[in-house]
Parts: sequence; structure tokens; C-alpha cells
Amino acid sequence: MKRYVRVFFVGLFFLISSTAAFAEERAANISIGSNGSGSVGITVATVLQIIGHAIGNGLVSKFIVLVPNENAIPVEGGGTACIASDFDFSANPPFTEDRFTRLLEQLRSIQPEPGVFLNVELTENCNI
Repeated sequence: MKRYVRVFFVGLFFLISSTAAFAEERAANISIGSNGSGSVGITVATVLQIIGHAIGNGLVSKFIVLVPNENAIPVEGGGTACIASDFDFSANPPFTEDRFTRLLEQLRSIQPEPGVFLNVELTENCNI
């Protein structure tokens, strides 16, 4: 009986580790800022709206906002965030990866007002 329990746990370990090998995280860092001549409010609101829809649709599983200490917040505003999508390549790779790519394209298509910048950069994971 003990032998069957051991075989069961060893098999369970290999099953879990093999499915984890196919899981991958796609992530992107998002930076918004200003040179002092523009307001970041509209750009931040647009980015938050797009990310909110992605979270609601289950595409984004992780949303991390870097909050510096209050002495480091620039007068112009802005900030840094990271979004990530954990998905399993074995499930349906093109569909999920295409959706994340479209999300990044949608974020990059935002046209901030003059004096405001928006950077969206693909990264391996959300380690801000």
C-alpha cells in the first residue's frame, strides 16, 4: 500500500512540474511622466481604463504600481507600473499571446499630449 502512495505522489509531482514548464508569464513595464509642460492625468486615466478592461476580461493577472516614497514623487506626476499575463502555452498559445500583443499595441497607440511621455516595454516578469 505504501508503494502505491509513493508512486501516486511521484506521478503527481511530475504532472505538476510538467504543466508548470509550459506556463509562461508575459509582462510589460509602463512608464508615464512629464517634462513639466504637460499634465499626465488624461494619459494615466486612459492607461488605467485599458488595463482595467484587460483585468476584467481575464487577460491581465498581475498589475503592480510602483509607489515611491512621498519625497520622490515628481511635481509633474506620472509613475511606473507593470502588467503581466500568466498563461499556459499548452492550452491555446496563439489566442492568448495575440491578445496580450494587441493589449500592448493598444497601450502604445495612446497619443499623450505634448510634454508627456508614455513608454511600454516588454519584459520577462514584473520585478519593479
